[in-house]
Amino acid sequence: MIRLGLYANDQGANNVLDAVEQAAKASGRFEVVRIPGLNLDVGDDAIAKLASASALVFGISSGATAGAELRVATRALTANRNLWGKMLCVEDFPGSSGVKDVYSLGESLHLGSIMPLGPDAPERAAYKDVHVLGSPDHWVPSMQNIEHGATDRRNWIVMKRKRGSTQVGLLGPSDIVVYFSGFKTPDKEEATLKQLLSVKKVEGRDVVIHFRPHPGESNQRALVEAIRKRDALLDGQWELAVPAIVNGNKLADSWLLGVTDLTVAHPGATSNFWMAALRRPMICNMGYVSEADQAASSYDYNLTRRNVLAVESDEELPEVVSRLLTKKDALYTNLVAQQQRNAQAFDLTQPPTYGKNVLAIIEKLLS
Repeated sequence: MIRLGLYANDQGANNVLDAVEQAAKASGRFEVVRIPGLNLDVGDDAIAKLASASALVFGISSGATAGAELRVATRALTANRNLWGKMLCVEDFPGSSGVKDVYSLGESLHLGSIMPLGPDAPERAAYKDVHVLGSPDHWVPSMQNIEHGATDRRNWIVMKRKRGSTQVGLLGPSDIVVYFSGFKTPDKEEATLKQLLSVKKVEGRDVVIHFRPHPGESNQRALVEAIRKRDALLDGQWELAVPAIVNGNKLADSWLLGVTDLTVAHPGATSNFWMAALRRPMICNMGYVSEADQAASSYDYNLTRRNVLAVESDEELPEVVSRLLTKKDALYTNLVAQQQRNAQAFDLTQPPTYGKNVLAIIEKLLS
């Protein structure tokens, strides 16, 4: 029985460790020691438990908690030097490798990367070795929900409504849907909506702009006025009319990704990888990311350019939206070709085996 220690701090990092823990328990070959994260203190007793393991798997937190796992790894390695070379850091988001935070500890750490990395990738210099894991298991429900949305659209059962009135109708073949996924910055979202709402028709078809605010903006007093100004733009505009799905369900975003003809989102959205894997068009405004944002993040936002059509400002949106919705335009065909080159296709008939792949690497490190 292999004693395997697990630790991750932020939620995304814990999501992939859930898959690892489930696979380990199902295999019958591993005894799992998991230390709770989510900003809980990691005391000496927890470090002792990790140090008693044969190998360790860490998530990779980002933002304000970047480096949390590396600090724990350093303490565990100090307590048990036999863990050198038997510790694996695993991505929950392509490119979230923590390469900026590894420093000298990287000589003892392996990286589990979601996507294949090029021979000159900085991760190869920072980590002892790099292993490819494939898509995380927790992406499956979202991918399935994208397909549900696409099926609903093909079956013509999606309704639309005019905001602020009782007017409703069926979304029909003469309608085009552009979905704008919010990101908790209502003043920037307002500027984007002004540009998107200026696109009324494409090739004679009506354009419906559907905006969904990010759930994380709820109950933030500092945002109330900016939200009011943003939402005022939507009064009297057509939008999708499925409140239980669009507003209340945690999978609402992925369902909308399936319904829409084109998505506009933040460069840091996980959905840019989903859409690339499914060969569906998406636009990301790189102007949403400031130099300070980039400096503070362990994720290189420029990786987003591989998966979507990247623009630098909102002012570009009316033209590129119109061109992408005209699927014979070179802008559209070039984007699809770009996605085929850079993103692994996602096949729902063969779901990911992320957790099992992690265990296979661990067994190899211990052999």
